[in-house]
Parts: sequence; structure tokens; C-alpha cells
Amino acid sequence: MPRVDVPRRVLASPPRARRPRRRARGRARAGDARAGTKAHSPPPPLRDVVFVLCRPEGAINVGTASRAMHNFGANDLRLVDPRCVDAGGRIDAEARMFAARGLDAVLERDGRTTTTTSVSAATMDATLVVATCPRPRENVPVVSLREGARRVAEEVARGGRVAVLFGTEKSGLSNDEMEHAQFAVCVPTAANVNARGFTKYTGGASGGETDTSSMSLNLGMAVGIVAYELFMAITDVRGDEVSVRGFSSHRMTTAERERLIDDVVAARRALDIFPDEDDEEDRIFAKKERRAITSVFTSGPIPTKDATPLFMLARRARAFSELANATALVERQTRTFVRNDPRKPVSTKGLNAHIRDTLGISLTRREIERAIERVAEDQVLRIKHRGRDVHLVGTMHYNPVSIDLSSRVVRDLSSTNALGALVLETCPKRWEKTQKFQPAGSMMRAVLDNEFQGAFEAVSGDAEIVLGDQAIGDLGSNLKTLARETMVDTALAGGWASYVNDVRKCVREEISAYDATAVESPGDFFNKELLAAVPVSLIRYPLAWLLKSPKLIVPLVTFTLTLSALPGAVESIGDAGVESAAEALVTDVFLALDALQLLLLTRLFLVALLRDRNDILARNISSACDRVPVGGSVVAILGAAHLNGVHRRLVVDEGLAGESR
Repeated sequence: MPRVDVPRRVLASPPRARRPRRRARGRARAGDARAGTKAHSPPPPLRDVVFVLCRPEGAINVGTASRAMHNFGANDLRLVDPRCVDAGGRIDAEARMFAARGLDAVLERDGRTTTTTSVSAATMDATLVVATCPRPRENVPVVSLREGARRVAEEVARGGRVAVLFGTEKSGLSNDEMEHAQFAVCVPTAANVNARGFTKYTGGASGGETDTSSMSLNLGMAVGIVAYELFMAITDVRGDEVSVRGFSSHRMTTAERERLIDDVVAARRALDIFPDEDDEEDRIFAKKERRAITSVFTSGPIPTKDATPLFMLARRARAFSELANATALVERQTRTFVRNDPRKPVSTKGLNAHIRDTLGISLTRREIERAIERVAEDQVLRIKHRGRDVHLVGTMHYNPVSIDLSSRVVRDLSSTNALGALVLETCPKRWEKTQKFQPAGSMMRAVLDNEFQGAFEAVSGDAEIVLGDQAIGDLGSNLKTLARETMVDTALAGGWASYVNDVRKCVREEISAYDATAVESPGDFFNKELLAAVPVSLIRYPLAWLLKSPKLIVPLVTFTLTLSALPGAVESIGDAGVESAAEALVTDVFLALDALQLLLLTRLFLVALLRDRNDILARNISSACDRVPVGGSVVAILGAAHLNGVHRRLVVDEGLAGESR
């Protein structure tokens, strides 16, 4: 079809058709404007303020407080351990009546009242906590209500959340509750203005003879006055055209602040030298330090980004304290200082100066005293194992110095009822034989005086006696089995690897010190007194074997004489000018037998006599600790060769589960 041109005016809509659309658009815009005004209306002024009532007693006061809050746009009320709320979260009828319009908006949102059991739980989402009090308090700074309201308004303007604490009607907030606050506010009244010199809270009267006005406000009144001041301060800040919000970093909430305090306190405790959690003086000091740290971190708002380095510092301090083992380093330097001049009494000031010069740290008086106690006896290793004090007494068998030390350690702990168990390095069969052969008071007991009976006789009270060594029958079987294995290993090329691994592992784990609190060198154990009494041990030890087990003496003497005669026989062969082939063969045989005996003795001593017995001794000591009440002490009388191996197992505390054998 041919194209038809239509005039423009024909396509235009008639005027009557356009009017409804213009009116519709106009009505829509007007409606949009009203809707937009409603959508962008400012939130309630006290939306970010939480009111926390601690242990409120009167239901009426709780109701009036909620009504006052609602009047000023505060809707978040939390009750800590209230008496007027039932188990289902329903508020008392009196509180509901006095709450009026504040019932649904404040007191019972969703049909329940918000309750907690602690201030920490009630304020965990707050970035600033403010306490209220009728008088100055020592543990928190106090400002005027108007100044406090200004600070709250600034915190809210920065995007923070504020919790305001109110105490009981009778006594106000407790010291523990006050510690959660960064500062406190005081509502001025005629009583507390006139009685500024009074520091004791009376709950009402100011204490003056002529002024009988009340110092503290009714709870509902106090909430209303504080809410009013906060309302005025926050609305003033919002209306201030000069203030600009801009960028504000997130502030730490109370829960985050508590975690930071916990981490810093734990780091401080990790830096203690010779800590004792059961000591009353230590517990009191730890509480004071925590209160001081809490005071520092609650003195004002802390941005989260500023707290991050503190978290890192606290956690790394704990980690590095474990790696550095400062306790062991201090004990080593204390031992060095004491041994420089053992005849002089130890000077606490001199020791502290020595540790400060060598390690760069200063110790408290209590830590210095414990350091001196730890090195008072060279042969005693003191450690903590599962919350109990373990005293490992290393002895030289039948040595008078070791006997006196064992008896003294047991006697001192028994006198204070601290001894829970005594572990002896003997088995039931050997102990029974010892008791029968040399009973207390007999001549044989005096001749063969020993550390086990000395410690046993020093026990007073109900301490458990544990015979913690391997049974003599099991020990004999293990020796025979190990001797056969060693003979086979020395005959096989591949067996030498097993032998070498056994010896290396035993030297590392049974002989070497695990840390500086163990015996690192012979000088750490042997002192002049112990060495001077060695001849007595050399006489008593073989005499005890001869008298109590004469059948074992014959093979022992034969083995010893053979071992000592072999080098002499080999040396005598070499006296001839020219060595024949037969002589060379005899020499090789004797040298081979000499080396075989040495290899056999080394493995038997390290594996059967040390490693296996150390496993059993450590397990029995650990089991004794489990049966002793926390804070009690366990004493173990051991041969010197067992000290480091047992010490290592108890410190590491691995594979020690099981009952005593």
C-alpha cells in the first residue's frame, strides 16, 4: 500500500485524556514523598543504648523503669539475676501493671523478658559500659551525669553500642559489677553534694546530723533521669550540623574486651617463674593483677584494629614462654650462683641481681624464695605433674647422705600433711625380704642402713606407700631375653643397626637431661658430702648382696673377675718379641670376648635396667598422683641413674595411663 502521511496534531492525545495521567503522576509523587519521609526517618535516639538492671528486687521499680525508658525511645532492657521473673521468662504482675505502655516495647518483647545470670553476658555486645553510683568509687573513675551523657552520645555517634548498669535498690552495684564499666556517672542530689567527704555507702541517709535526705535514688527514678540526659545529649549531637560522622572504626564489644583481658592475663601468668596455682598468696596476687589489667582495658573505648596487636602480643608471649622455658633457665642460673660460694648463705638481692644481669629479668620476692628452694638439694628434682607436686629424690644406694636427704624430704612434707604418696624403687618381693632381713631397730638394720627404709620410717599420717619398681621375676626374664637378642644381633650384619639404635635412643632418653630442670652434668648431682660418703656405699652395697642373696654373688664375682682378667691376659701375650699365629689368634679371641661383654653390659644396663624400669616407675608415680588430691605431694625415692629418664616421662606425660603394678 502507498505510504500515507498523517499530520502530527492528529497523533497528539486529547487534553481530557492527559489530565488524569498528570493528576495520577502528581498523586504518586506526593505519596512517594510521604513514603520516603517515613522510610528515612531517624531511628529512636536511644536505640543503641542498653539499660541493665543488676539483681533488681522490686517488681514495681522494674515496671516504672521500663515505662521511663519507653518515654525516651529506649527499648532494650536486660535484667541480671532478677527476683521478679519466673522460670518461663514472664515478669511479675506488679511490674507489668506499672510498665504501662512500656510493657510490650520494653519489658516483654515477644512475650518474654530478657534476663541473664551475669553482667558479662548482659553487656557482651556493648562497646562502652557505664555504671551508675550514688558516691565516688575507688575502682572506677566517676564523672557527672551530664559529662557521662556527652561521652555516651559520642560513642553512639561513632556507631558504638552503650550499656548502662544500675545496681540493687539497697546497695547499688558490687565491686565486681563495677569492674565491667569504663567509667561511672553519679546523679547529683542534695545528699551526695553535701556529703562528699563520706566514703561509706549507707543506702540512704547521708550521715549528717541535720541532713536526713536520701543519697540514692529510687531505681525507676534513676533510670528516668539517666534516660532523659542521654536522650538530650544524643539528640543534640544528631542536630549539630558541624559534627560529621565520616569513617569510624569498629569498637570492641564487652565480649571482645573480655577475651583480650583473658589473653593478656594468661600471657602474664605464663611468664611466672616457679608458679604454684595452689598457693593462696599466688592466687591473691593473680586476682590483683587481673583487676589492674581489667582497669587499664576498661578505661575507654578500644578500636578493634588497635586491639589486634595486643591479641598477637599476648598469644605469642604464651607460646614463646613455653619454648624458652624460663623456669629452667632461672633454676640453672640460681644453681650457678649458689655454687660460686656454697659456704656463704644465699643473698636474695645478690641472686636477683645475678639473674637480672644474665637473663635480663627481675624476679619477685616469692620467685626468688622458690628458686633457692629448688636448688637447696642437688639430688631432688621438683616438678608439677597433673596438678600435684612431685619430688624425685635421686640417691646413691646405701649412702648416708642420700639416706638423710630421703628421710628429711619425707619428714618435712609429712609434718605439714602435704605428703599424699611415697613411691619406692623396689618391688613387693624385694621389699618383703628387706623388711624381714633387717627389721627396724635390729643390728642388721643399722649395718645395712638404706634410703628406702629411712624414707618409709619417716612417713607419718595416711600417705600411700607404692612399691613402684619392676617385679624381680620380670626383670630376670627380660635380662635373659635381651642377652639372647644381643648375642644374635652381634652375629648378624643387620643386627648391629638394631643394637646401635637401642643404645643411642637410651642414651638420649634415659641418660641425657630433658631440660635444665633435670641433671645436666655429674656436677649437678654429686656434691662434696655425697662423694665423701661413697666408701660407705662401696662397702654396704656388695655386703647387702652377699648377706641377702649369696647365690647371686658367685656368678657376679666370676663375671667381674673374668672381665677384669681379660685385658691382663691380652697384655701378657704381647710380651714376647715376635707374636706367633697361635698367639695372634688367642689375642683376637680375648679381645672379641672383651668387646662382647662390654656390648652385652651396655645394652643390658641401658635397656633392661634403665629403660624398661623407668617406664614402670614413671607409670606408677603418675598413677599415685592421680590418687592423691590436687595440691598434694608425691615423693619418689630413686637411684640416681633413674632420675633423668623418669623426669622426662613425667614432664612430657605421654603413655603413662594405667594402674600401678
